[in-house]
Amino acid sequence: MSELTTEQGPTMDTASLNGDIVLQPQEGDPANELAVLVDELLDGLTVKFSTVSAEIFAKMDEMSRRLDNLESSIVAQQAQQNQQAEGGQSSSTQPSRQSSHQSSQQTL
Repeated sequence: MSELTTEQGPTMDTASLNGDIVLQPQEGDPANELAVLVDELLDGLTVKFSTVSAEIFAKMDEMSRRLDNLESSIVAQQAQQNQQAEGGQSSSTQPSRQSSHQSSQQTL
């Protein structure tokens, strides 16, 4: 390896890979520190994104469960109202049949 020194920048090691020059930052290099900080920031954002995504999916599952319960409750209430309405119609028609039967007997 050779050492490359520039007037404006820090000292960097160079390595040759297939004839290409690759600059490898040394420890304490501001560019390296920035890259490490950016990587840490991206890792932190990835973790936060995963956490928020999991929380959103959990909330959506909870909302779905609650909507299913609400739908079941509404269907049960409608069925109960239908039964009461049918029961009310059959009981209201029975007295009218009885009263018509009683009135026909009275006329005889």
